[in-house]
Amino acid sequence: MKLTVVIPLYNKERHISRAIASVLNQTHRDLELIVVDDGSTDRGVSKVEMIKDPRIRII
Repeated sequence: MKLTVVIPLYNKERHISRAIASVLNQTHRDLELIVVDDGSTDRGVSKVEMIKDPRIRII
């Protein structure tokens, strides 16, 4: 069974890497992570893009 985790992102550059690591380090391997950018003005989206993992999608 595939698990989908959604993380909303709005100007949380300081915290997004840690939140993503927390999701990706779970024992359940069949997962996708959707990061929803809500018009951030910081570099949070850039930080997500630097994480090269096929399970991550940014919308």
